[in-house]
Amino acid sequence: MNSFRDFEKSLCILWDRACINILDPDQVSGANGILCYGYVDHAAGLTFEGLALVSCMDDDYTIVLDNDEIGMKIRADEEKVRNAVPVSNKALLARYADRIEILDIYYEDTEVVNARAMPELDPFRHPQYPDDLFVFFLAQDKHYEQMWVRCGKYLFDADGIKVFTGTLLNEPNRDMGIHDGDEVKVGVFHTDAGPVCAWCDI
Repeated sequence: MNSFRDFEKSLCILWDRACINILDPDQVSGANGILCYGYVDHAAGLTFEGLALVSCMDDDYTIVLDNDEIGMKIRADEEKVRNAVPVSNKALLARYADRIEILDIYYEDTEVVNARAMPELDPFRHPQYPDDLFVFFLAQDKHYEQMWVRCGKYLFDADGIKVFTGTLLNEPNRDMGIHDGDEVKVGVFHTDAGPVCAWCDI
C-alpha cells in the first residue's frame, strides 16, 4: 500500500479516465494516464497536480499532451492512491519546474512541514490527509473517544513523550471542555502495546 511519502514532492502517473477526459474530451491523444506532481495541502490533503497526459505501455510512457491551460488539482482518495504509480525522471522535473515551483506556497509553514516529516506520527495519520491525526481523548466520565486533530507543529519532548499542537476537527460526544476548532495538545506515548497518540496537558 502506497503512503503519501511515495508521492509528496514527486512525479507519478495517475490512472483516472474522468480527469483524462477533462483535458482531452475528444480522446484524440490516445492518453491512458496523467503525469502528476504530488504535494500536500495542509487543509485539503494529498493532492496531484496534473501536468500532462501520457500514453503508457508496459513500463514505458510518452507525453502526448501538455496541460498548459487548465489548473488541475486532483484530490487524493483511496482509489486514486491505489491507481497511482510513482516515477523518477529528473528531465521531466526540470521541464515542469515552473509549474512545480508555484506549489511551494504549500510548504511555507515550516512548522507544519517539520511535523509532517516526523515518522513517529505516521501510525496515526489519515492516509490521504497526512497532517490529520487520529487521537484518543479521555472524557470526564473516564470514557475514551477518538477524534481527528490537524497537526500544527511539534512543541517539545517531555520524558520521551513527543508533544504537538493542533486543531480539533470534531465535536466531542462527551463533556471534555473542548470543542471543534479548538487548539489542543497531543502526545505520542510509548506503551507495552505500542505507541499511542493521545490528548495531553503537559
